[in-house]
Amino acid sequence: SRIFLMQLEPFILDGTIHSVPPRITQQLIALHDENQRPDLAERIIWHIDPECLDINQSILLCQRYQLYDALLYVYMRAMKDYEAPLVELLELIRQVQRYRRRRAEASPGSRAYLSENEVEDIGVNAYKIYPYLGNVLTGLTYPSGEPLPDEDADQAKEDVYGFVFAGRS
Repeated sequence: SRIFLMQLEPFILDGTIHSVPPRITQQLIALHDENQRPDLAERIIWHIDPECLDINQSILLCQRYQLYDALLYVYMRAMKDYEAPLVELLELIRQVQRYRRRRAEASPGSRAYLSENEVEDIGVNAYKIYPYLGNVLTGLTYPSGEPLPDEDADQAKEDVYGFVFAGRS
């Protein structure tokens, strides 16, 4: 079955095949997870029909390896949840703020003193909130920029505007 999965993968990645049974997608993603290749699992997530994904498996993998582009894609396309990505990204922003506050309060020799590199990785992902908002509010899928179906685009805009203007997260 491993050989079959490896032969199938190029057809998924080049767009020839968009839909496969979810159990096949599960196995392919699990294979890359076992091989410590989350980048390849992420590529599968982006190139497969969202209805073919095991949502729990995909979300857990994305969170474990901090694959935020794929995570946001799963929320948007597989779950049609446009608020959860904002919550995820706002949490990253909060982490950066906490780290910077601790860094400012700690002395350079302290264990609480974090290097800028440690914060930078989180910050890079936190800044994804801007293109995410830009895409959603213009009716596009994040991160690919493909147009959302009209009904989904309208719902996405309504959900995001409601979240942003509610004044709480």
